[in-house]
Amino acid sequence: MISKNTHLKQLKIDAQFASPWKDINKHRQFFDNVGLNESIERLVLNHIKGSSNMFYSPMCLTSLANLHCLKFKDCEIGGDGYIALGQLLRSSKCQIQELHIEGGDFSTSELNVSTVRDGLTNNTTLKKLRLVFTNQSIAIAWTCRNSSIEELDVHAPYATPTGLSHISEFANVLKTNTTLKKLKVGFGNRFSLPNIVWDAFILSLRTNTSLMELDLSLNESINSEVLTSLMNVLANNTTLTTLRLESLGQVTRDGWRSIATIYIRSPTCALENLYLGGNRLDSTTFRELGSACYPNRTLKKLCLKLPSNRSLNTPRVGWNPWTNSLMRIVYNKQSIMETYNSNHVLETICYPQEEDRLVSAMASSPLMGKGLPSALKMNRESDKFTVARRKILQSHYYNQDDIKENKEYRGYKTLMDTILEMTNDMERTEQLPNIMSWVGRDNDGLTLMYELLQRAPTLCENVGGKIHADTSAKRMRVE
Repeated sequence: MISKNTHLKQLKIDAQFASPWKDINKHRQFFDNVGLNESIERLVLNHIKGSSNMFYSPMCLTSLANLHCLKFKDCEIGGDGYIALGQLLRSSKCQIQELHIEGGDFSTSELNVSTVRDGLTNNTTLKKLRLVFTNQSIAIAWTCRNSSIEELDVHAPYATPTGLSHISEFANVLKTNTTLKKLKVGFGNRFSLPNIVWDAFILSLRTNTSLMELDLSLNESINSEVLTSLMNVLANNTTLTTLRLESLGQVTRDGWRSIATIYIRSPTCALENLYLGGNRLDSTTFRELGSACYPNRTLKKLCLKLPSNRSLNTPRVGWNPWTNSLMRIVYNKQSIMETYNSNHVLETICYPQEEDRLVSAMASSPLMGKGLPSALKMNRESDKFTVARRKILQSHYYNQDDIKENKEYRGYKTLMDTILEMTNDMERTEQLPNIMSWVGRDNDGLTLMYELLQRAPTLCENVGGKIHADTSAKRMRVE
């Protein structure tokens, strides 16, 4: 049936709970049928055992030449299978763009690695590569020598002495890589990885000018010293837009503060997405992150894991003081210019699945921070001048009676007062059409425009009279 199905695009075979195929002939016959189907573009094989000859069939190789995605997980492919895979990667007909090899017998033999390595060296179609080793003694530097790979995910959890030298070699190759855009690495999760090895990896990022996403999550060997070194290097980076540092249990306050004080405050920082979920962050770190957002004009997503609802809306406890200070940064109502200079870029402080909980929890907050979710949502408008205008109209359009009754706004100069002062200055009256256009651009400002005309009905007459007088004077000079 598989060989005759011309509409089959994706095929997944999972034999986790099945017994190994003992009949080699039936095994080959099955993959021969797969090989007869030239429509398959995505093939996923999980937990297949006893399949040493699964790709040794020429028919199956022909089918694989049409694949765009090939994934193995805990499969016994065998030496002959890896030879066939290497031949496929070297083939001029190869269309594979995504290759995943996770677990199984891949890392048990240097021969298996070398055959895949040789195939990757000459491959020009592969864009995404994921390799999960069970033994770190295997060299991984060759993964960065491929000139077409744009996304690389490498995990080697064991830190053997030989493996440490291979990580250093990997770092040296990474220095000269110019095609890699996304990099995710996992080193030394089960054993401590010396800082000197991490330093070699971090220094390789200093000269890399192509990387846009970096994921170092779940690396238990990263400590505060390593993280600070990383921030010092990234402070001069102008290409990285996404950074994931989730679940780093060995990092303390000093390490987390370095993200804000060294990296986010850097004038060359281009970071747009920062993920810090699963970490222990204290109030000092929160304050530093919030303060760093004021001068920063690139960070859109600061994803943190929300605490309990009680911590969110209890005064002077947990997140509440931080959200209050952050509110002043993204929506400062102290003056019109302060509002204009607020941060109009930051869009979220939590993961998408927790946004509704943040809104509901902050709604009952007794302090200023309860308005933070709506201010962050306002920042999602692509036109930042429109965002600034909307904030100014909403925060500075008050009647004098409202200001007298509300202590929070006493001493503020309203938007109405500012406009009237500007129009009283005859030298700046020419700007009145621009002011009116700015105020009445959409429904947000119509009420203000109506009240402005009520309080100063002679504005249009004054402008018209001045234009008329200027025109008469010019005519007299001509005559």
